Amino acid sequence: MSSANLQGFGQTTTMPTPGPRDVAGDTATLPETIPQTEQTVYRDSDTIIRIHPAEPGGEVLCVTLYVPLDEVTASMTPAHASSWREQSFETAPNTADALPESTYELYKQTVTELTERFGVSISEPTTGYGRCHRRHDGPGIVSFRTRLR
Repeated sequence: MSSANLQGFGQTTTMPTPGPRDVAGDTATLPETIPQTEQTVYRDSDTIIRIHPAEPGGEVLCVTLYVPLDEVTASMTPAHASSWREQSFETAPNTADALPESTYELYKQTVTELTERFGVSISEPTTGYGRCHRRHDGPGIVSFRTRLR
């Protein structure tokens, strides 16, 4: 596992390392209330799902999936480039539905359960369950993000 600061706040986070993925049968452990700080709700050797408020005290909740860079994710165009806050353009394929089925289903189930539990809906992306958010070349991972409001 590598460490990377993905939010730019000085909090070091552990990231997955590249390798085969098999998350079939596992589920995320969701909090009972909307978290006020970042929480990891799922982790295995290659996949991490975290939830956090988009901003302190805000009404927007972000769900982020981290997976290793592989032949599929390496070809995706992220909404943001690897450098912090550097904007990039967005083109297809860049959504979580391009991931292996077991990973996609885990993420979709997590997002669905969060929307039901907290009475929120997906605000971004406008279709689907997550778009390629950022490519983190140093640790060799890609993140997918869904915003809930």
